Amino acid sequence: MKLYRCTICGEVYAGSEKPSHCPFCGAHEGLMVDAKDYVEKNIGQNISEKSKEYLRKTLELEISNSRFYRGISKKSQNMEIASLFKYLAKIEKEHADVACKLMGIEVPDEVLGMDECSEDDRENVEESLRREERATKLYTEFLKDVPEKRLKDLFTALIQIESDHIGLDKEELERL
Repeated sequence: MKLYRCTICGEVYAGSEKPSHCPFCGAHEGLMVDAKDYVEKNIGQNISEKSKEYLRKTLELEISNSRFYRGISKKSQNMEIASLFKYLAKIEKEHADVACKLMGIEVPDEVLGMDECSEDDRENVEESLRREERATKLYTEFLKDVPEKRLKDLFTALIQIESDHIGLDKEELERL
């Protein structure tokens, strides 16, 4: 068994081979490295005030999405949809954790809450799609403007991950 670490969230994965995506934050395989080669880049970063503002907005968005997805995972009677949104809630929470680490703050307790959602699965998946598209657009704007390489890497990864979520939402909408 080998240990791998994600260069985006820093979490450790143990397995016989590198996963296709980080099981914690969803980062793509290329961002997973052998644990012995990992260098911590999530804590103690010097970042500009503008970049801190982008991270605060990222934190707000990721907390909101995580809470909404947790609500769907508890409310849906469809086990596949409940499972999808349980997964998405955990991924978005990890994104909030990364933003907090980079800002040097504690993760707010509110990230563990749950927001109201529709009784209708289709409406919830459509709202999820809107949220993921909004996140991708926002992170694309941030990526153009941040000067720090670590944040460029973060926003590039988040765009990829949220794009994966858009694909999941579209696939689910086709099934509904």
